[in-house]
Amino acid sequence: MNANRANQPVRSLRFEKMHGLGNDFMLVDARLQRLDLSPSLIRHWACRRTGVGFDQLIVLSDSADERYVAAYRFYNADGSEAEQCGNGQRCLGRYLWQSGWAVSRRFQVTGPGGPVSIHVHAIDDVEISLPAAHCRLVDETHAEVSVGNPHRVQWVDSAQALTSLDLAQLAASVRRHYPQGVNLEVVHVHSPQHLRIRVNERGTGETRACGSGAAAAVVATVQRLLAEDQGTENPTDRPQAVRVDMPGGKLLVNYQPGTGGLSLRGPAAHVYQGRAFYPAADNSQGES
Repeated sequence: MNANRANQPVRSLRFEKMHGLGNDFMLVDARLQRLDLSPSLIRHWACRRTGVGFDQLIVLSDSADERYVAAYRFYNADGSEAEQCGNGQRCLGRYLWQSGWAVSRRFQVTGPGGPVSIHVHAIDDVEISLPAAHCRLVDETHAEVSVGNPHRVQWVDSAQALTSLDLAQLAASVRRHYPQGVNLEVVHVHSPQHLRIRVNERGTGETRACGSGAAAAVVATVQRLLAEDQGTENPTDRPQAVRVDMPGGKLLVNYQPGTGGLSLRGPAAHVYQGRAFYPAADNSQGES
């Protein structure tokens, strides 16, 4: 061991390990403890061989606005920041309710992706309301959607095509057109109320589930179907409840095209509580 590193002061950090349908998180409540965060430290913790292992890191802090229980930030496994994370929001909602920070089953949090309303139906059944989505139907094959973070939604014609495609290769090709990065959802429309999707997340890679990706897939698909059926009377007034199947399980997305209302409901699991140790002087912003 390097002698200088061995003599560094060590800081410890309490964290929660959580997941939504296998999309897993390390949640740190920075209101309770000091956190010296850097991209290299996030990458170290994200490693599934030598660290905690996760798709995203969730950091909670105090909100300056008393309307919100807490402020959130999300970080990808590569150390980059993500504006929004639907499964992460449901997990932090469970944590805030279970730990007593939220005194009601309905409360709000805020962060880079905008305010998010949370409803804890049961300890493992959490619903979130996302900011209004913005969708652009580019052509018959794909759309661009923002639900607080950027998504590209592409459709395939069959479940077999969804299963067999090389998602990593497709994501690499797509991201050449998005300098700031983008989350990619590939969607098979089993029916208007039932989608099957795979997701490759910016800064993480393919994940077993993605809440914001499920929401983006529903918004894009509903808008595409409405565009194809212009003769339907008052189509934008009809709410859409859509089941979204992912490798990790299913989520229910409720979307109101007329108002832009968008909610996401599904399980949130608390796996364990742990303590991580790291050098107190690790303030590097570059590679470790």
